[in-house]
Amino acid sequence: MNVRHPQKKHILYWLTGIACLLTLSGCLKKSEYITERIGIALAPRNNHWGAAVSQYSTLEAASYQLPYFLTNATSSSTTSDSASQRSQLINMAYPNSETLNPCRAIILSPVGQDLKSLDSIIKAQIPLIFFERPVEGVEYAYLVTGDNEQAGRQAAEFILDTLGNTTPQVLTLEAADTNYQIRLKAFRTQLGVNTADSLVSVPSREEGKNMMLSVLATEGSERINAVYTADDDLALGVLDALNDQGNTSVKIVVGGGGEQELLELIQSTDNRIIATTLYSPAMIRSCVEVAYRLVILGETPAQKEEHHPSVLIDRSNVAEYLDPESLY
Repeated sequence: MNVRHPQKKHILYWLTGIACLLTLSGCLKKSEYITERIGIALAPRNNHWGAAVSQYSTLEAASYQLPYFLTNATSSSTTSDSASQRSQLINMAYPNSETLNPCRAIILSPVGQDLKSLDSIIKAQIPLIFFERPVEGVEYAYLVTGDNEQAGRQAAEFILDTLGNTTPQVLTLEAADTNYQIRLKAFRTQLGVNTADSLVSVPSREEGKNMMLSVLATEGSERINAVYTADDDLALGVLDALNDQGNTSVKIVVGGGGEQELLELIQSTDNRIIATTLYSPAMIRSCVEVAYRLVILGETPAQKEEHHPSVLIDRSNVAEYLDPESLY
């Protein structure tokens, strides 16, 4: 099945759809709300990207008048958070209420899940639609992914090309999230030289700024000529710190995602070269469309996977990606 999104919807139309779901009157009958809902189990809302994924998923569900049960993992780094998401999934498959039926399909961005932890969901025979990555050994109805390895390679190539004959002295900011680890591993391999690495607890703008300020206060920080964050919120924080300190030694900052505020800085900043790699939260819309086709239309996807390539965005092509209606 070649998944095609509906034509771009006006934000007002999306909000109208959400109002229908919340009121449970007019747009939906109560029985429809109870019996036809889907589960959406996502990674944490610990930065703008995570929040946008949640927004895109619920707005897309509202556009189909498709009731949903949305949950977000607390974080993506500890065993307890993995157990917490598993509990959320069990509530979707075995609701503790006589008025609710199991979710008819579950969209899952897995946080530490494996074949064993998903055993009860598999036994319930609820179709699983994976977002970002599959779980090894688990059969799925559909898979939507971005290309994290390609993003890491593109970032390294951009820094190498931009620096030319200058030796890269790169600082990386990394988080425990699986996507970031994949991007950073590919980045370091492609870069081919050692990097200075700093671990942040949360991939947020505030963490990015605080960590960059800490690094700038250390001896030898003036040698750093590029920063790779693998995330746009972190990149925005890094830029805040560099600007606050009047830093001129860092020539290049590369993020990851495609956040509109960073895209605007790519276009307008003259004293530093900024870039990012596209990893759009809007990819989740495909998962919701597939869930709608499975649950409401009874259609089985002819294909089972949808892969979105990464795109390096810099000043040469940023105009193509600026969108005032974007949620991210």
